[in-house]
Amino acid sequence: MEPIIEAIWSETDLLVREHCKAENAYFQDRTPDTLAANQAAAIAYFESDRRLLTACRSLAKLQATTLDGLICKARLTVHEDEDLVESIVADLIAMGARS
Repeated sequence: MEPIIEAIWSETDLLVREHCKAENAYFQDRTPDTLAANQAAAIAYFESDRRLLTACRSLAKLQATTLDGLICKARLTVHEDEDLVESIVADLIAMGARS
């Protein structure tokens, strides 16, 4: 799942920058065209961000059984997804119980 989440993350990062540009253009030149562009950019960003959150929550539901799995989850906590953080803690506790 990590490559999928990384791809969505990259897309979301790009879309947030595009939304900022569109928003700045709208505030400089309040026309129907800049308003429409700003709204379209906002929708694209929010949809991508929702996909990112959904993917992170799906990953959080999977139990990591290896150090690589934990590292994958930890890398993705940059998104500050609380479900992922809680999932890592649960995985570590489960690993400790097995050893």
